[in-house]
Amino acid sequence: MSQNLREGFEPAEEFLFDSWPGMDAGYYLAEGPRLVLQLRLDASRYDPETDTMWEMQLQQDATQYAALLLQWNTFGTTARPISIAVRTTLATGGPFLFGENEFEATRAFLRGITSYLEGRAQGAEVPPPSALELAWPVVAPTIPEQALLEMLVTLEVDETQESEDGESVEIRSRRTELPVAPLVYVHRQDTAPWQAFAASFALAFPPSNDSVLVPAIPGLPPAAPGEAGSGLWILRLGTGLPAALALSIAPTILPLALPPWSQELLSATVTVPRYESGKGLSGFEKPRQFSNIDLNVWVRGFFDSLDSVIDGGGDTDRLIALREDLAARIASRLIPVYPNANTSGVQAAVSAYEQRLKNKLSHCDDTVVGLLVTATGLPGGKLFLAAHYQDDAAADAPPQDVHFAPGDAEHPGFVTVFVKPVPDRAITPLIGALHISHVGISTADSYEESDLRWLRLLATEATEAALLYALPDADVPLPLRVLPTQVHLLSQHTSGVERVEQIEDALTWQYFYDYSAGAALQDTLHGLLDWNVPQGAAHSASTDAGDFFTALAAFHHCRMQIEADRVAGSSTDDPDANARVSVALAAYEQLATAVAAGWPTQHRSPKQAASSPTAFPFVVQESAEPDGILRIHMKQPEGSLAIEVFIDGYDPVPVGDATDTWNFINAEGRLSVEASRSLERRIGWNGLHALKHQNARATVRSRRNEILNGRVVDPSFTMQTNPQTFDHPAAPQLSTARRFDAFSWMEGSGPRALERLLGGLFRKIIPAGAGNQICTLQCSFASPLAQGGPEVTLPVLLVPRRAFREGADFEGDEAFVTELAAAIRTSMQGMGPDLSESGSFVFELSFFASTGAAVQPLVQFHDIRIARQLIR
Repeated sequence: MSQNLREGFEPAEEFLFDSWPGMDAGYYLAEGPRLVLQLRLDASRYDPETDTMWEMQLQQDATQYAALLLQWNTFGTTARPISIAVRTTLATGGPFLFGENEFEATRAFLRGITSYLEGRAQGAEVPPPSALELAWPVVAPTIPEQALLEMLVTLEVDETQESEDGESVEIRSRRTELPVAPLVYVHRQDTAPWQAFAASFALAFPPSNDSVLVPAIPGLPPAAPGEAGSGLWILRLGTGLPAALALSIAPTILPLALPPWSQELLSATVTVPRYESGKGLSGFEKPRQFSNIDLNVWVRGFFDSLDSVIDGGGDTDRLIALREDLAARIASRLIPVYPNANTSGVQAAVSAYEQRLKNKLSHCDDTVVGLLVTATGLPGGKLFLAAHYQDDAAADAPPQDVHFAPGDAEHPGFVTVFVKPVPDRAITPLIGALHISHVGISTADSYEESDLRWLRLLATEATEAALLYALPDADVPLPLRVLPTQVHLLSQHTSGVERVEQIEDALTWQYFYDYSAGAALQDTLHGLLDWNVPQGAAHSASTDAGDFFTALAAFHHCRMQIEADRVAGSSTDDPDANARVSVALAAYEQLATAVAAGWPTQHRSPKQAASSPTAFPFVVQESAEPDGILRIHMKQPEGSLAIEVFIDGYDPVPVGDATDTWNFINAEGRLSVEASRSLERRIGWNGLHALKHQNARATVRSRRNEILNGRVVDPSFTMQTNPQTFDHPAAPQLSTARRFDAFSWMEGSGPRALERLLGGLFRKIIPAGAGNQICTLQCSFASPLAQGGPEVTLPVLLVPRRAFREGADFEGDEAFVTELAAAIRTSMQGMGPDLSESGSFVFELSFFASTGAAVQPLVQFHDIRIARQLIR
């Protein structure tokens, strides 16, 4: 309350406790019903820990209360009668007057205060006096429906004045009126949302009234039109309805978001301008290469810079108009995450979002959430609410002011809140509450000042909102402006079959690569294994730069120099510095305008990975079971190679009957999601067949989840990182000591046509898909001269280095096989019977890799034999 420390008193101040130092006044409605006026001395004024001037204040207050006590003790003896009345709109009868009982209670209260202050002045520890409560009965049936309760303490003075004819006339004049705020006690509150703040007032009314009172004082929320009224009020809400006012925020939310500025990391060569201090944009530099640029980062940097320049003042009308234009264009791209969204809700959210962006473009990072709000219990009127939303997940974020009309069940209203993105997360729980601070009542569906009256709700504590409405539990998608977790490929491995027993074993190998999980639960890994990649194949392609990319590249290239000139010249009166500021601002406006002009009407989509007969796509998705156990699901097309996921120290266990979904277990039990975050994963393929000069290339993209809360998220909300690509030789060179038995690659027994034998041998050595080869072939005949003696080797045929065509040269009826068979038969004709029947034809086969002019040996097969007795 206001305090008056003057020694003398004006008549209007003598008996009004508003002028009494440290006096707090309030009222409440109690059982009976009764209107209770409460006076309480604020003893904290005399606490040395909170007020360094407490001793002087104590002395002044003691003097003033002693004078007040003297005046109240002599009340009624003055020549000018003074009356005090409590007026209210609660009842239509007369005011509640101060009678003798009220005056005596007030005198006793003042005596207690005087004794307390005197004791404190003498250094004694005495308790402050109890509160004074004055009560008057209330006639409940006279209360009109939807009444506004106003409480005023009025000072009136009776004066005698002489009229023109000389007669004395008594005149009662009102000197002043003091509005008193209502008191709300915690122990009188219920737990229902609205009744919790009106229970102490509702005690004054029988339940048959079916209404709820909400304590409120007049006041306008920051963004509402109109002016605050005078007086203090209680708003009576509802009539004739069992539940009075019921406020409902639907558990289903309406998340909206923007497509990302880019859905992949871009690379391009761009010619950017040169900025010279004091001269501006002049000339052009050489083209500059930009690699792996996330346009989301560039756009956010542009928004932050534009907001900073506008907030920094200066001639920014053009930039403000530019920001407003961008706000409208960006808001128009706001689309619902889920299909079949409420059209009215989308429009309301878009309008709120656009208004917000006009103030700060950098706020576009947030996901826009529309909450369905309905209210009942206000027949014939319109209810408006003002509140602020506090995102508990972002404690450092300032509260968001919101205004909304709840509407009814048929025409619901929407309140729009904004949820900040969380690094490396695709979804976040909606954690927060609406702190409702103001209520607006209107008989018309408008915000016109003549139709709408705002009332500010009273809080039970100074730091709390009058009405705290927790938002429903729900997950909000954050799929747009946060990159998925980068896939970190840690290592790669190849291995052949441990025991080589036939030629095919030497060409069979396994391929693995390790990666870190990070925040894999929020991401889906989309991969492609292409194991038939020529050496030197390009890993990634550059992107053609469009107008938007070019404008942003120019802006970011010159931004730091321009802003440095602006900052350096803003704090000086140097004419040259001021000139540089003007030049810098002009250059800034030119670059920013180019960015806005190039703003894309459509957003880029990720490039699809090229497929080939030897490319095997796969998808790895990690998720959490209800008890927090890690689950990994692997998706592959039909006919793909066998693929597995490994985690060191854990064995994969199929989930139920699934063959593509696993938990992981060790001696301590199943692996949880939290425990798995620091563990590396390994993906591996078995059964690959290739020669050493062929390369494996694993391409992996990270993409945000497409499924949220069992609902499919619009595919345009996927975001892909740049492919992670690496090559590795497939198979090691065979040992020269390895011998292969001829029967290891033949089926059946008995003589066969030589052409069939040769064709089968080469098809076994060079499996399908190996591609064309550069080979040398040497064929000789080996046979012992005598039983048990050493072998004699006779040359048969030498084929120098030449290119062989897969699936053609090595077929049984092709020219090469036919020529080789003819050479062998010619050799056989020149041998004696004993020698030819006991010997074998021996083949030495070498494969080479061609890298330009250089030819390097890769795989060599030695001592491959065909027994003479098998040939016919």
